[in-house]
Amino acid sequence: RSKLAEQIGYVLTGIFLITAFVGAFIWLLRKQVSDFSLMIGMAMISISGAVLFVDFGGATGGHSSPWLLMLADVTVYSCMFQLTAFMEGIATEAALPGSTSYCSLENYVVMRNL
Repeated sequence: RSKLAEQIGYVLTGIFLITAFVGAFIWLLRKQVSDFSLMIGMAMISISGAVLFVDFGGATGGHSSPWLLMLADVTVYSCMFQLTAFMEGIATEAALPGSTSYCSLENYVVMRNL
């Protein structure tokens, strides 16, 4: 097993743990802030985190820090993961259970998994 593969595993574990902590924090915030405000906030944080994916090169023309890339990944992944959960909840609530239309809950569940 290579040292690089082991390091990548540690980094991915860290990203997933931070995402779990962000999810718990969002769950606590939902009692005080509206879902719409949380969604807008997470979208703005995610967009600002996406800027960190750009390699600006630094003063010497080399590559930016790998920690900057990890910060971008943690920021975008954790916020987008939570936003996806919010959007699926909204879609599930909007679906019409038992109807024969395209907007039925059954059709939504099938289309979501495709």
